Amino acid sequence: LAALCPATRQVALAVSQLSISEAARALGVHRSTIYERLGRIREIATEMGLDGYFEAVPTVAAPRR
Repeated sequence: LAALCPATRQVALAVSQLSISEAARALGVHRSTIYERLGRIREIATEMGLDGYFEAVPTVAAPRR
């Protein structure tokens, strides 16, 4: 979170507890602004080497038999 500008940090915190629509209303911005800032969060996370968290591959191990 420290790597994010204040406006983007607000979005990160809001969407961790609210839906996109609820976060937009709470922050007084349009939903498209939320999506833009989420894109920026993803870019910053990728630059920090955290892109593995955005992969579609499940991170849970397969059950053992």
